[in-house]
Amino acid sequence: MSKQKIADAPGTEVVTQQTADTNRTGTSALALPDDMQQLFNDNVGAGLEDFGGGDFALPFISLLQKGSPQVDEADGKYITNAKPGMAFNTVTSETFDCAILPNRPEPAGLSVVVAAMRRWMVEWRPNQGGYVGQHAVDSPAHKSAVPNPDKKSLLKLPNGNDLADTMYFYVILDLPEGPGWGVIAMKSTDLTEAKKWDTRIASQKFDAGNGILKAAPMFGQSYILFAKVKENDLGSWMGWQVKSNGLVKSNTLFAAAKDYRKAVDSGKARATAPPEEQADAPAAAGEDTPF
Repeated sequence: MSKQKIADAPGTEVVTQQTADTNRTGTSALALPDDMQQLFNDNVGAGLEDFGGGDFALPFISLLQKGSPQVDEADGKYITNAKPGMAFNTVTSETFDCAILPNRPEPAGLSVVVAAMRRWMVEWRPNQGGYVGQHAVDSPAHKSAVPNPDKKSLLKLPNGNDLADTMYFYVILDLPEGPGWGVIAMKSTDLTEAKKWDTRIASQKFDAGNGILKAAPMFGQSYILFAKVKENDLGSWMGWQVKSNGLVKSNTLFAAAKDYRKAVDSGKARATAPPEEQADAPAAAGEDTPF
């Protein structure tokens, strides 16, 4: 099993999953030759007891924008061949082609399974001045907030900071090399798509036999994520688009998502600040554009 200690991943609370199953750690699952299989099975997780809950970063999956440093060849954070509309892993720096654009075939997108969803009111200093903290939806901070006169997608706190309604989707990335952990934070203009996604998850059924339909578990549902151009009179940006991909048909993927959910429910895996390195579309007062 390969794990990399990361100290400076933006916008994450560092965590580690305590399971010893190599296929459920959020890292790649590597194939073994037959003569090594038993040796690994006899030593599952050996040595990992040395790692604590503050050793690993929980990656965010965000959409690159026209102004993102990863697409600017003059920026030190530039990633070769990165383009606006690609999904970006903030820990591994992997990119995934998700952009639905005119005059080109639809990309494969990013296949995910949602393990858990959490909604927080996220406090920011004005003008992307930095992350402050999270507040529950029924918190005194949220109750004290008033509409933001400059951006209708945000609220304004008495201390002058902004408050952004944010939905965190804890997802398993369905990758060729094996399942991986990720978090997708949706706010502002993406919040509408997030609520639609939440509704799809809650309404998905499966055939339990004899024509009886039952509610499918959240971690038994597959989705494909794309990026779609959104625009207003002053500019354009890339926003998420979610498409259903039916039910999960892989035991490994189902188990990985269920384990991730347990980690989220227990508090071992918890996302904090969403990435700030996203360019905003030009915004006039009251425009509902990305934060």
